[in-house]
Amino acid sequence: MDRVYSLALLLTLVLLSRTQTDLSAAADLPPYFGVVSVSAQPLPWTPEVFADFGSLLGKLGAESSLDPTSVRVTNGSGELCPTKYAPLPEHPDRGVVRWSAPGVSKADGATEFRVYFAPKSGQKWEPVRSDAVDMGNLIPNGNLEQVDAAKNKPALWVYAGEAESVTDAKLARRGAACVRLLPAQDPKSGKWQNSIRTPGIPGVVVDPGRSYTFGYHLRAQGTAPGTYSLVSAAQVYWYRADQSYIRHDGCGSSVRRDADWTEMATALQAPPEARFAMLTISFYSPTGSLYLDDFSIVPVQQAQLDTAQSADGGKRVALRVNDPRVLRLDFGKDLSAVWTGFLGVTPETAYTKDTGRGWVGTTRVDAILRSLPDDLARDHVISNGLSRLAVDLPDGDYAAWFLIGDSGLGDVIIPTHVNWSINIAGKEALSYQPEAKDWYEQVVFRHLNEWWTPEVDVYDRFVAPCFSEKIVSFVVQKGQVRFEMSKVPLCAMMVFPASLRADMETEMDRLRADRKRSVPMKFEAPPSETPKGLSNADNKRGYVAFCRDPGKTVLPGSAPQEGESVSKLTGFAAPGQCESFTFSIYPLKNLGGVRVSLSDLVGTGGTKLAMGTDLEVGVVRYVASSLSEKEYRYTLKPGPIQPRDLVPVPQGVTTTWSIKVHVPEVAQPGIYRGRIHIASTKAAPLDLELSVRVVPVKLEATPITAGLYHFDKTYWYIHWWRRCFTDTDGWLRDQTFRHEWDDFKLLQEYGLNSLAFCDDLRTQAALTEGGELSIAPDHRFLQWMDIYAKAGMGPMPWYGFSAIGTRYLSNGLYGKKVEQFSPEWEKAYRSLIEWTKKHNAERGWPEVLFYLSDELSNEGATGAETGRKLVQLTKDIPGIRTVSSMNGPWERVMLPGLKIAMPNHAFPITDESVREIRKAGCDLWMYNISNSRVTWGYYLWKMGSTGRFQWFHRYAITNPWNTFDGDSAYNVTWVTPGKPLPTLELIQIREGIDDLRYLKALEKVVSEARESAKPDALKAVAAAQKDLDELRSLQPDNVKLLIGEIDPKEAGRPAVGDFASCRYLDRYRWLIVSHILAIQKAMGR
Repeated sequence: MDRVYSLALLLTLVLLSRTQTDLSAAADLPPYFGVVSVSAQPLPWTPEVFADFGSLLGKLGAESSLDPTSVRVTNGSGELCPTKYAPLPEHPDRGVVRWSAPGVSKADGATEFRVYFAPKSGQKWEPVRSDAVDMGNLIPNGNLEQVDAAKNKPALWVYAGEAESVTDAKLARRGAACVRLLPAQDPKSGKWQNSIRTPGIPGVVVDPGRSYTFGYHLRAQGTAPGTYSLVSAAQVYWYRADQSYIRHDGCGSSVRRDADWTEMATALQAPPEARFAMLTISFYSPTGSLYLDDFSIVPVQQAQLDTAQSADGGKRVALRVNDPRVLRLDFGKDLSAVWTGFLGVTPETAYTKDTGRGWVGTTRVDAILRSLPDDLARDHVISNGLSRLAVDLPDGDYAAWFLIGDSGLGDVIIPTHVNWSINIAGKEALSYQPEAKDWYEQVVFRHLNEWWTPEVDVYDRFVAPCFSEKIVSFVVQKGQVRFEMSKVPLCAMMVFPASLRADMETEMDRLRADRKRSVPMKFEAPPSETPKGLSNADNKRGYVAFCRDPGKTVLPGSAPQEGESVSKLTGFAAPGQCESFTFSIYPLKNLGGVRVSLSDLVGTGGTKLAMGTDLEVGVVRYVASSLSEKEYRYTLKPGPIQPRDLVPVPQGVTTTWSIKVHVPEVAQPGIYRGRIHIASTKAAPLDLELSVRVVPVKLEATPITAGLYHFDKTYWYIHWWRRCFTDTDGWLRDQTFRHEWDDFKLLQEYGLNSLAFCDDLRTQAALTEGGELSIAPDHRFLQWMDIYAKAGMGPMPWYGFSAIGTRYLSNGLYGKKVEQFSPEWEKAYRSLIEWTKKHNAERGWPEVLFYLSDELSNEGATGAETGRKLVQLTKDIPGIRTVSSMNGPWERVMLPGLKIAMPNHAFPITDESVREIRKAGCDLWMYNISNSRVTWGYYLWKMGSTGRFQWFHRYAITNPWNTFDGDSAYNVTWVTPGKPLPTLELIQIREGIDDLRYLKALEKVVSEARESAKPDALKAVAAAQKDLDELRSLQPDNVKLLIGEIDPKEAGRPAVGDFASCRYLDRYRWLIVSHILAIQKAMGR
């Protein structure tokens, strides 16, 4: 293989050498050039540099703008390289220069290139060959267009199994060729695995500590999950200069099913000792094909052309201010990259006279490194005490520019940098000491009312506001100035003479633009549709109102299909029930602002369902959904249903409204009608009819324990942990508990009656010398349970208790480490159960269920054995019920003695496993089987589940309104300064629970009819039973057949097949209502 590889490399180098020689024949070079120094690569590659030619020409004294045809690059030998210049659309004299560079035999250092350019003049520049120049890329033949004809494989690439080049422009993602991997099975292990890796031994050259974006595109066709239950996955392997292995990281998401061309990318920081990186893509499927194309490895921070000179050596200029009194400092960890032109300052940078800068004193300085956004801002230093930075400077008037902030990525709470200060020469220069109320307005809810439209600059909206820039004037005396800093997240600082402020502000503008440009914002547009069935009236009006099955997601690119256009919305509900109606507007042009209003619904005899009390209108807001924690790559998804008077609806952005109808308990049966009025500032209005039939059916309360996992991280689990639960900040305490109360009430409106509280008692809990766990009398858990009980919520499975027993009690979170299951450990564990039982009885709480463990199958048989011991330890404790969530067959050993078994799809849930659960004496609950309507209703009824939970209520790790600040994948409500907002997912939950309520209502009248023994009633019961049996038989017992095969660690995804359709489920609900009415009539009611 090495010999073939060497021959391919030799051939490539020969061809490139000829190209260089041919190009070197160009007679003249432009009058100006700048030098770019980059790490050399052993194989041909495509470097790139950003150049502000306009500014450089201005400083060089040129009177005209750039001549784009003059741009060309030479290598260290003076030979011309194939070059391509890509100007910015709005600035033709600024842009990216890319060129084909030859490989260097000893790629162990930097290599220099000259970028030549000239202003417009009468001279015509000889065109430079550019057809061979693709996008910037450290990978040779990254676009796979060079094919080894003898083997029909991309040249230079390395394979572990069957692969072939596919030369078909219709099939390739871009260009004319891609590569196809075929299934390959190891004859010894039987595992399916084929792979391809980037050229080079052992990969491309990287700079230690620098961040790189790794990317490729794939298409999976005819595949099935194979080894590791995957179709494909990718890894980046890091190696030292001696080619020894360091570690590997995942690249992009794992693939588990067929996919059309999809970009896989991630940004990773090279380890401090790394010198090589290799990207490997594995194909695990036993069937089908994996197509790959357009591989790339590029530095996250693009090289900058900051200096230039005349070719005759007469003049040299720089875009950065060139003055020895200007100091540029980049603060962070010693392993992180430093911004070009800056000096790195780490916590270990102590002051010395030789350097003239550094920390003095003994205060500890910490450094925090994030993955984003850029090399200047993604890391910072911070100290809890007063840290001092000394800088030697000539006496005089100066100014300092500070870059302050924190992207927060990787934190589990919203970054709360408050009460910080910077003193200069003993005087306060900057401080930020907001009250909690102000901080919430300025940080948490900054984006609350910002609506997404296609022209939104996502960087300016979400990334830039995480950082602030400040300039402060000061005086240097006696040759030194000291900066005293406390609690400030300091990313960078520039110090400069006051006389240079204007020039430095120009440099700051350029730095700001460079930072933004180094952070690509990748938008993966949701799928778009072509409209069908539009009428002439629709085209004339400029928009279409349409209604899609609520089980299907409407996205900005959605369009009405045949039969979806509507002029009327209809439905039915029982007294005391809430019913939601949704419709969407597909704009054929820019509609400006759209306002949707609703009249009262008037029934027979003039009775009304009134707007404002019984009727609510809201718009489904699109929110950015992050697709990576390592780069700003995002798409859009439906978010909260938000009341909004005027909604911007530009062309190409389909928008959905939701109408909630609450039927009062005293509402009379009959049909209630009203009008939905759609008004646009740039189009004609439209009215839709809304009709709701109130049926005479009595629905009882939610018949099961139905809830979500809950732990609010906006008001509850934040920087001000203690202040939320004490009287030290009245506003914050009031907000904390008011929001909890409002959450309970909203969830109750949607049929939920329980929450699995995730508090694990950290802080205010400790082991006593007597071996018991002591909890503070004002502990937040007590306060939360009090308000939970007051709100009328039902049994509470204490999810946080599981971590106490499986991890925290033994690893020392409560004061000291105690060996798990030792007598001392058992005493402490039992003491917590008794403490809970005591307060449960004394304070009148609903039942607290002891959540023993969660997903111990992740740890295989060892984890399951831990769970079994916990069950045996607690099974005979009187007056308690225990519950465990189970995601694998190993946990079956826990069933004997457990009170409630709560499996998910991976346990699995089947008729067989349910019989085993019941045989062991356990009640059956279910969790994480998706938020689809059927899995909250009919399926629970079929399987006889008496409890149902889903991860999560509101899982916003950090700022809920900024997806780039953390994960918010599982939000069924959204927090606001006022009431929480529902979502379409929450409506699906309520619809499923209402299906259960209708079923229970039917079962109740069936039971009453059988007791009555009336012939007509029994005949009606037989008809009802037949349809119930059909409904039961149509549903599979294995929930995987309802929601599809998914990762055991996933929380679930939408249903598939007929049961994914809410209209299909509605037909069964109406059938149930019809049977209830028929039985009631037969019984003379």
